[in-house]
Amino acid sequence: MSIMKIKYTKLLLLISFIFSVNIASANVEMLFGGNTVEDNPPPADIGDFVWHDINGDGIQDTNEPGISGVTVLLFNDSNSQVDSTGTSSSGNYLFQDVSPGTYYIVFEDPDGYSSTSPNTTVEANDSDITNAILNLKGSTTDLFTVTVDMANLSFDAGYYTCVPIGEIVWFDFNGNDIRDAVENGINGLSVNLYRLVNGSYELYGTETTGLKPGTPSDDGYFKFCAPPGTYYVEVELPAVGLIQALPNQVNSLPIGNSNEPTTDSDITNNFGNGTTASFSVLSGDQICTIGAGYYPMARICGLVFEDTNDNGIQDADEPRISGITVEAFDINGVKVGETTTNASGLYEIDDLSKSDHFLVFTPPAGYEFISANIGADDKDSDVTHAYGDNTTSLIELEAGSKVQNIDAGIKGIVLSVEWLSISAEWRGNSAQLKWNTSSEINNDYFEIERRHKSEYGFTYIGKVDAVGNSFVTSNYSFENKEEFESGIYYYRIKQVDLDGKADYSETVSITIYDNDRQINLYPNPSFGVSNLTLVMSDSKAVDVSIYDGTGKLIRRIPVEQNTLVGIDSEIIIDGLSKGVYTIHIESDSFKEVRRLIVAK
Repeated sequence: MSIMKIKYTKLLLLISFIFSVNIASANVEMLFGGNTVEDNPPPADIGDFVWHDINGDGIQDTNEPGISGVTVLLFNDSNSQVDSTGTSSSGNYLFQDVSPGTYYIVFEDPDGYSSTSPNTTVEANDSDITNAILNLKGSTTDLFTVTVDMANLSFDAGYYTCVPIGEIVWFDFNGNDIRDAVENGINGLSVNLYRLVNGSYELYGTETTGLKPGTPSDDGYFKFCAPPGTYYVEVELPAVGLIQALPNQVNSLPIGNSNEPTTDSDITNNFGNGTTASFSVLSGDQICTIGAGYYPMARICGLVFEDTNDNGIQDADEPRISGITVEAFDINGVKVGETTTNASGLYEIDDLSKSDHFLVFTPPAGYEFISANIGADDKDSDVTHAYGDNTTSLIELEAGSKVQNIDAGIKGIVLSVEWLSISAEWRGNSAQLKWNTSSEINNDYFEIERRHKSEYGFTYIGKVDAVGNSFVTSNYSFENKEEFESGIYYYRIKQVDLDGKADYSETVSITIYDNDRQINLYPNPSFGVSNLTLVMSDSKAVDVSIYDGTGKLIRRIPVEQNTLVGIDSEIIIDGLSKGVYTIHIESDSFKEVRRLIVAK
């Protein structure tokens, strides 16, 4: 065979092979509708874990177990269910062979559980329940996209059981600081639960004390169901003449201890009046031992009189003195009450606890107290100076008691100094005192004394030499540069004669503010009229809005704030009927809320 013929035969065979391959390809395309392997990507796997978030922090800790038997559903973005599965004994679940597309997952919430906070840490160890999509079958994730050959095993769900926290506020009828079986609860009081969030406490919820469900007459009941976390409880008391029972009188175990009793009071005022100490709870805990006991207040009353004949006895024709300040202190020297005598010289200090107290009377300038305990209890003077100048001896109070005839007799003294005026002024970093006299006889020196509002008794802080003898106006000054804290400081000048006798000036005060604004609402509870004072360091337009108990706006008061530090804008709030109101104080840079109780 010739070479030409061989080449021709090979060419025909090559053409025949190419034609056969093309026919085969065409047949494959016809058989599978035109799709190739590249047009059918492999499906994806989606999972992964449902767990019991015992500490409620949204993070999968190593000691936190999975939850078995939870139904898990897969929905597409058309809201159609495409698959379902359940969690294993270890809490894991898996959707296999998921086609590319957009989906979300639904977890049928297990009985008694609530979903924890989502996206608190790295994706593999957090919870993905956001409930951004509403689905009546359970809790949902966000939408996500499945792509070619995808395996995403990070769709997790954390759950906790809410913690019961309660549970009684009671009337301590016999004042023994323990809830006895015959003592009733107190209904209608607001109880607040505060939760620690990012380093500070926020109001989590409020309950009102009432009848315990399932009981015939167990009043004073309250109960919260809260997530794991750290909390404290606050009981709000209206002005009904009740005093806190002493806390922890059965034992001093902390709230949450399994042996912490149910019959004592847990109000320790750690976070302000009417609050408990803090406590932490985990999923599955119960804190149902919190109690708050209250008993009737005690009172002290009496009068101040001028003993014109200096016989130590209240004679019928002797004048009664009005406007005298009377302060009550407990045995630790903490002031617990204050009032002034009325036009008849009478006073009464209430809201006192069942413990020992003493009183301090402030005499008017030019007067001193007479000798104590000269006659019968209803006719003598009780200023014994037992706990310092102008103080009484200890007065023992019981729950609901009223101690009467704690009286003070005063008499005029011969003045070696005629006071004209005294003033105190805050200058930003010091207090400037000024005073003057119109005449002085045998005057040796002046002692300057001060007292913070939170303290009992004045403290010596300096001395100024006197002119001695003068019948013209003499002017004096003193600058107090000691350290200051926020609050009110009181000053007075003690004048000392050459023979050691002493007299006091009137008392003056300054106020130190600890930030750029001060907001005070008093009295609260109110019996008809309250004062709202605003103090700020710069000019702000402030809106004051008053809402009633239903949330209805009933009054709005615009305020133009003075620009000087320490200058008050005072708003009189009156004309409100009995009830609880919310006062909103806000400007362009802050918003604060105060609650006002009108008890008239």
